[in-house]
Amino acid sequence: MLVLHAAKEGRDLLVWAERLDDNGSALQTGQPISANCPAAPFIHPYACGIVALKTFLESFGFDLTKTSATAERAVAWLPALLDPQNETLSVLPSDSVLVAPEATTEPESSGNSQNTVMAPWLITVFKLRPDAWPPFFEAVLNCFFRDWDRLGVSTRGSLGSDTLFWFSLFRRAMVELTEARQMPSLGLEQDSSSEDINSSHEYRSLWHPVFDSSLIRNLEEKAAVMPRACLCIVQDQEPLQPPPFTMRGLPHRECSAFITDAVDWSVRYAWSLGTRTRETKLDPSDIHNHYDRWLVSLRSTTPNLGNSTGSAEVAAMVGTWTGRRPGLGRGSGVLTMILSEPHRRRKASIESVASSLKSPGEDNPDEQRDSFDRWELALCLTYEDDPGTRIPAHQIWGRDRSEEARLLPLLAPAADVFPPLRSAMTHEYPSRLHLTTDQVFNFLREDSLKLQNLGIRLLLPSWFNRHSRAREAGISIRILDTPSLSPDPGSYLNFDWKAALGNEEITQDELQQMAASKVPLVRFRETWVEVDQDSIKAALSMIRDGKSGKASARSLILTAMGGKSVDQVSNPWSNAFNGVEGGGWFQDILRKLLDRSALTEQDPPEGFIGTLRAYQNRGLAWLDYLTGLGIGACLADDMGLGKTIQALALIQRQKECGRKGPVLLVCPTSIVSNWKREAERFTPSMEVIVHHGGQRTRGDDFHAQVESLDMVISSYGLLQRDAHLFREVPWDGIILDEAQNIKNPNTKQSKVARSLKSSWRLALTGTPVENNLMDLWAIMEFINPGLLGSPNRFRKEFAFPASGADGLDRAEKTRNRLQRTIGPLILRRLKTDRTIIDDLPEKMEMTVYCNMTREQAALYSAVTREAMTSLRVGAGRERKGIILATLSRLKQICNHPAHYLGDNSEMVGRSGKLERLDEMVEELLSIGDKALVFTQFVKMGEILRTHLSEKFGFQVPFLHGGLSKGRRQKLIDSFQEPEGPGIFLLSLRAGGTGLNLTAANHVFHYDRWWNPAVEDQATDRAFRIGQVKNVQVHKFVCAGTLEERIDDILRGKTRLAREVVGTGENWLASLSNEELYDIFSLGADDIGE
Repeated sequence: MLVLHAAKEGRDLLVWAERLDDNGSALQTGQPISANCPAAPFIHPYACGIVALKTFLESFGFDLTKTSATAERAVAWLPALLDPQNETLSVLPSDSVLVAPEATTEPESSGNSQNTVMAPWLITVFKLRPDAWPPFFEAVLNCFFRDWDRLGVSTRGSLGSDTLFWFSLFRRAMVELTEARQMPSLGLEQDSSSEDINSSHEYRSLWHPVFDSSLIRNLEEKAAVMPRACLCIVQDQEPLQPPPFTMRGLPHRECSAFITDAVDWSVRYAWSLGTRTRETKLDPSDIHNHYDRWLVSLRSTTPNLGNSTGSAEVAAMVGTWTGRRPGLGRGSGVLTMILSEPHRRRKASIESVASSLKSPGEDNPDEQRDSFDRWELALCLTYEDDPGTRIPAHQIWGRDRSEEARLLPLLAPAADVFPPLRSAMTHEYPSRLHLTTDQVFNFLREDSLKLQNLGIRLLLPSWFNRHSRAREAGISIRILDTPSLSPDPGSYLNFDWKAALGNEEITQDELQQMAASKVPLVRFRETWVEVDQDSIKAALSMIRDGKSGKASARSLILTAMGGKSVDQVSNPWSNAFNGVEGGGWFQDILRKLLDRSALTEQDPPEGFIGTLRAYQNRGLAWLDYLTGLGIGACLADDMGLGKTIQALALIQRQKECGRKGPVLLVCPTSIVSNWKREAERFTPSMEVIVHHGGQRTRGDDFHAQVESLDMVISSYGLLQRDAHLFREVPWDGIILDEAQNIKNPNTKQSKVARSLKSSWRLALTGTPVENNLMDLWAIMEFINPGLLGSPNRFRKEFAFPASGADGLDRAEKTRNRLQRTIGPLILRRLKTDRTIIDDLPEKMEMTVYCNMTREQAALYSAVTREAMTSLRVGAGRERKGIILATLSRLKQICNHPAHYLGDNSEMVGRSGKLERLDEMVEELLSIGDKALVFTQFVKMGEILRTHLSEKFGFQVPFLHGGLSKGRRQKLIDSFQEPEGPGIFLLSLRAGGTGLNLTAANHVFHYDRWWNPAVEDQATDRAFRIGQVKNVQVHKFVCAGTLEERIDDILRGKTRLAREVVGTGENWLASLSNEELYDIFSLGADDIGE
């Protein structure tokens, strides 16, 4: 690990670096030395050479070529470990001694065989003159201080305590600039290029900070803790002597010099970057006199003006001007104001002083009773060259006319910016002001800056910090019960309210007293603090609105996450609400909710037939944990990642864990059969029924039937139609698949879904937000009622500000706040996630079972009856023709009634396949995926092209055998472009071979060609060399029809399946009438509504 160091030597900053191990320790390498101070320095074994140091500096963005930095050798006095017995010296990390004690090269008097000494080490440094400091510290900021969890550390290395010290001092210089507390001047300075200190001086322009009481106190505090490494380097010294670490005042002097140079060159650096407006710049060609030269030099990187008579005249003029501003002219008078707290006759935990003086001048006898509730601002006269001596104004007036002459002119400019002083000036001898607390607050926050900019010195109470924020009041819920184990989610726990001011707990009485003061400055436990009155009012409002009492464990958990689940919390999104505090069990729950990696993964349930991928097993653990807490969840995985099997595994696990009661699963009509088939395949031990179709049970029969079941599958249409049945069942859980169907909270099916009773709820959707945030509210309101408040409250607190209508800053904060609340309740994984993509096969094939509509079922049954009647009398070629014609008609009906009827009639709502295709295509387009859709019928392709183009708003291409070669290539090239259409329709014969369509990562077989090899060839248009994504293949099958039965045959390992493969559909002609009837007949349970 590389550690960056910086030491000040003269006016320069010398930066160097040393290599330490990962623990920040130097290896113990001994070097022979003499007992006396060495005549030559040792070579530092871990200091970086010039190439390594240059590379390190440039790695975090500091361009040495754009500065005056030079590489040099220097001697650094650093700590070392001396072994007197072996006369060896081992280097120690340079931060081993932080604050400089007395330095010595002699062994310390201790009983140890080894002692710490200061020894000279030869190192390579880059010398940074003050003009290089701004870009250097800017690079340090960008590299080491952007990650607030690891300040001063980056992947490139870390900062030594010395660099951190100079960085903090440079940041203080930036504060002075931000508050415009710098002044220009002109004075004599020794020419740094001259070796004769007695002969060569020249005038130099300078920007310097205003050294008021705040800055002086800050520098004194910093000087007291300066690491010795900050001043450890000496150059050109014969003989070798350690730096005078303990010289009285040296750290303070170096801090003052550093901040002066930092302010000066930061201003010049800003000018060099062109950050000031063009109108304020002087054109060098307009320089006509020495005054113009001075102004131009203040804005340039060449401050020296030579030693001419003209410069001396300008310096005298500038000195006269600064002399009118106290604190700038050496030896001039300085107005000093001293603020004193009110004298207290009585003690109170909190008390605001609110006296109402008619005049802030001398004491008014009529107001003596309030004198103990007033602040005093005393006026004094001091001198720049003797700031320690202060003469109170009341000792000057009428006693010393010369001092009066100094003091009076100083009061006039101060009175112009400080109205209370203007009122005091009406008295003959203004010496002190009495201020109310409200006036003091304005004085500290606003007036004091204006006065300091005039050069007036202010001596303020030590507790005041201009850069600190007002302390905010907050309210939190404190859980009083401490169960040994995590409580049942429905159990009720006792809680009360906890009030705090900042990080300090306070009583409600103290909070009320703060609010009663109505001013931001209050006395709190024997000191004065600035408080945010708005937060105090908000905190008190929450206490008044809510009462201590009981709440369910589930409600307390959701409230801790930022939701509105505890009734007593009127506004959990208020800045005054600090959340919920609980014992270790409560913190453990929150930790697992916020960090899913903390959840314990388990083996899949024993009754689950299949394999869960690693990410699916993690999803199961998450679902199991949330539902066990009674907290609703939203599984929003990308399409094709297996939301269905994760939900089935959850139900199976809960069954095996002894959970009682059925689970209701609601899904679109088009995939009711798909859920039934998947349950039969993966969880065959579960008792499952489909509540669907005209033969479904009703009334008491329904209640009796579901009591012994594990899962009931139904549709959104029946959810509202049979609402009375569903509401009467105490469901263990409710699952909504394609939960975006309830995105409109005002629809009947949304209202019914929210009204059902259950222990837990789960929403499955690939698109939790389709149009706006209200879609999200509808889903959250289903899985965790009340979490995000009412619709109007949600719009006000989240939807409106998140849209950016109130500014981008508030929008970002609102989105982050919403994410903190709902993030733990939504699990969304994308196929592109690194933790997912390596766990997926390159090609995933899945059969999608679709229900037929009633119209399809009626047409299908009619064609089947007609065919079976004809087959009884047909034979030979006639019989074969009837079979193949019937097969074609039934496949057309499975596609869409309009395909069979050929009447160009309405498309929507008549085909289960088309409804499912619309849903899946909409989801994949929303995440930027592309799809190929194959059909063996050109007519169906034309129907799909018209429908999909109208639905999705772009022209969907259709490649078929009737197109010329050139036209085909244009369609292919257009689709392959990133901006090309997201859907490509192809006829199976024309598009099944010879094409490269790797832009698609989804393949839909809308209807089936009963030859797996032909379908695989079509799939390989996307799954081929050049494909960089995982490909998902969706084979549509109408449930309960010949499509499902033939698909079962092809997937089986029977003799018939082996005979079928490669023969197309002609094999059907060899079947008996009974076998054909079994294949053609329609299953009653698979008919839609």
